[in-house]
Amino acid sequence: MKLNRLSVLSEDIKDLNFNELLQLAQDTSRVSIGNVTDDDVTFTLFTQTLEGGKTISAKQNDVDVNKLTKVIIHGWIANNRRSWYKDITELFLRNADCNVIQVDWEKPARAAYVSSAINTKLIGDKIAKFLTDTKIPPHNVHMVGHSLGAHIAGFAGKRVYQVTGTKISRITGLDPAGPYFQERIFVESERLDKEDADVVDVIHTDAGAYGVVFPIGTLDIYVNKGRAPQPGCAYDFSANSVGEFVENSFCSHSRSTAYFTEWINGGIFTCRMCRSWAYYVINLCPRTVKLAANDVNENITGICITTTRGVRPFLYH
Repeated sequence: MKLNRLSVLSEDIKDLNFNELLQLAQDTSRVSIGNVTDDDVTFTLFTQTLEGGKTISAKQNDVDVNKLTKVIIHGWIANNRRSWYKDITELFLRNADCNVIQVDWEKPARAAYVSSAINTKLIGDKIAKFLTDTKIPPHNVHMVGHSLGAHIAGFAGKRVYQVTGTKISRITGLDPAGPYFQERIFVESERLDKEDADVVDVIHTDAGAYGVVFPIGTLDIYVNKGRAPQPGCAYDFSANSVGEFVENSFCSHSRSTAYFTEWINGGIFTCRMCRSWAYYVINLCPRTVKLAANDVNENITGICITTTRGVRPFLYH
C-alpha cells in the first residue's frame, strides 16, 4: 500500500530558529518532578485509512483492538513532530494493517534532564493506563522508545503486567538513556529490563555517553561497537546553524532511530552473536546471523555485534 507523507511539519532541533532554541534552553532549566497531568501525555492514532492522525483518549478512540498496535515514544526535549516519528509511522502502516499510536509527552520532556528522567515512571504509568483502559490485548502491543522513551516503555510494560498478568509482546529500545539510569543498572525495577515484555530488543549506538552501556534486553544489538562516534557522526564544528550544531551533538544517540527506520524497511543486521556480556568482552562470538526486524522473537537472545555504513543507506540489504 502506498501512503502519502504524513501532513505534519517536521520539528527537528536543526529546524528551530534562535528564539525557539533560546526558549528550549530556558525550559530545560526548569525542574518539575512529579507534576505530570493527564493532559501532559497525548495519544495520536494513525491507521491505513486515517493517515492524517487523530488525537484519541481511552474513552474516545477508533482503535481496533484486534489489530497489532505500535506505540512510539520519544525522549528528552522531543515531541511527536520529529521526522523519525513520521518515517517509522509510515513504514509500520506500509508494512501492515495496524494501529500506530504516537505518544507525545513534550511538556515533561522540556525540563531539566534529571526532572524528565525521574518523571519517566509517571509517563509510563499513564501509557499503561491508556492501553489497559482501551482494552488492547498486551500480546498485540509493540512499543518503540528512544532514549528516555525506552525506559518509559519499560515502565509501561511493567505496569501492564501488574494490572493484567500478561506481558506486552515486544519493546524496542532505541539507545536507552544512560545518564541517571546507568547507576541503576542492577535495579531492574528502575529502568527498561528484559522482563518488561516477551521480547525486549535494544539497539545501542552511544553507550557510555547518552546511552546505557550494559545489555538490558533479551537481545542487545551493539552497532559499530555501540559507541560514539557512529560512522558519519564525526565531531564537526562547521554546522550551518546553532540548531544544527546542537543536533550534531546527539548524532550517535539519534542514529539508533535511523538504523531502526531502515531495519523495518528491509534492512539487515549481520550479527556476530554472543551468548552474554562476558562472551562479548572476550570476543567469543563465533556464530553469524542475518537478522531482519521481523525475525526478532523469544528464541533469539544474547548480544548481536554488527556494523553499518557511514552514509545512507546505513544498513546492508
